[in-house]
Amino acid sequence: MRRAKTLNFSYNIFHTNFQELKNACAFIESPDSGLKVMSNQSGSGVRTHMEINRLFHNFLAGAQTLVEHTRNFVREHYPSGSLRLAYDQKVEADFSNDGLSRFIQDLRNFMLHRGLPNNSMSITARNFPLLGRVEVASTVALSKKDLETWKGWKPASWTFLALLEDPIKISFLALQYGDKVAAFHDWLSTQVKKYHADDLRELEVLHKEYERRLAKEGESSTEA
Repeated sequence: MRRAKTLNFSYNIFHTNFQELKNACAFIESPDSGLKVMSNQSGSGVRTHMEINRLFHNFLAGAQTLVEHTRNFVREHYPSGSLRLAYDQKVEADFSNDGLSRFIQDLRNFMLHRGLPNNSMSITARNFPLLGRVEVASTVALSKKDLETWKGWKPASWTFLALLEDPIKISFLALQYGDKVAAFHDWLSTQVKKYHADDLRELEVLHKEYERRLAKEGESSTEA
């Protein structure tokens, strides 16, 4: 149970960063709030842009922290056996050769060595006269051309980067990777519980016995 808490503590760091970034992106990508913030002359647009960059930094840093913590957790507590084998196979299948995962890790290294990726907050409007409406879209996005100048991308990251549209929406990267990590964490937590199923059942039996004895002692004390 302590191991499960340790695993959840590390995941909570990443998940909180992810949720904060997702909420901030949703706010700025809402046509009403996005237009209001970016048209405000009091500087709220600049402050919002700075805040999203801060949250994006934390998201990338937290992603790598979780990778290291989870890897060390498994190596320390399950150096061999069925759980370690299942973990290695799952990581290999879901992350090792996955373009998105490699891109997020390399983007963290980009940030570490070059600074925050060049990005901009923008709002666009498209007029549809035949439909009688105007669609407004606002977002914070990375400059693909700026990212392509860096030579530190791994092959899988280069391939993934080449497929992305320019500019690259931060919300797209956050949602895709955040959901992927959440699914993996749920899987690993389930595997740990299955691995310790007999231990947990024994704990439940002992806990019930403890409660039974405690209740019996209480009855004896009342009678006395």
